[in-house]
Amino acid sequence: MKILVALHIFYQDQADYFASQFDNLKDIDCDFVITTSDDTPELREKFARFNPRILKVKNHGLDVGLFSMLWKILIFPNMIL
Repeated sequence: MKILVALHIFYQDQADYFASQFDNLKDIDCDFVITTSDDTPELREKFARFNPRILKVKNHGLDVGLFSMLWKILIFPNMIL
């Protein structure tokens, strides 16, 4: 079994906090997906050790919208939502 870690970073200044919180997952087989409206080299560097898939998105409805979007992209790419 593999774990999917899905994170939406709205405030860039919280990226360090989240990156440090995920340090305890470094030895676990995880897929990381990060959504953000501001994909920067600094953000990529902070999470590089996790080799995340970073998706640039609009900040709209991502409290629940993130999960339906990831479901469509990762689980059922041919599904119409």
